[in-house]
Amino acid sequence: MRILLIDDDEELRAAMEQFFLARGCEVLCAGEMEEAVAVIRHHRFDAAIVDLELNSVEGLDGFSVLKALRQSCPRTPVIVYSGHSSPTITNAALRQGGNRFIAKPASLPHLLASMEELCQVL
Repeated sequence: MRILLIDDDEELRAAMEQFFLARGCEVLCAGEMEEAVAVIRHHRFDAAIVDLELNSVEGLDGFSVLKALRQSCPRTPVIVYSGHSSPTITNAALRQGGNRFIAKPASLPHLLASMEELCQVL
């Protein structure tokens, strides 16, 4: 399974990458919006995990990443994994392309189980 991980927290992203690699996944990572959009344009994924708040002046540019994902990979299951978990943000993330919203912090096994479930359903 090829997974895209987008999170600006380097430590968390590295831990997630190692976790998924250890379970036999191929993992591509990005830490900022521009990098994520470039990766999305050149690769296809079986699933993606996207943080909403990436390092930028604009703030919640994970929404731009969701838009790029939906344009390039409309059928890819997407988990929005974010510390911003208000009902407004959650609903917006799901309306704009996320298939599931998981609030940080959540365990990596929980993320994996959710991702596997989405891949089977979608």
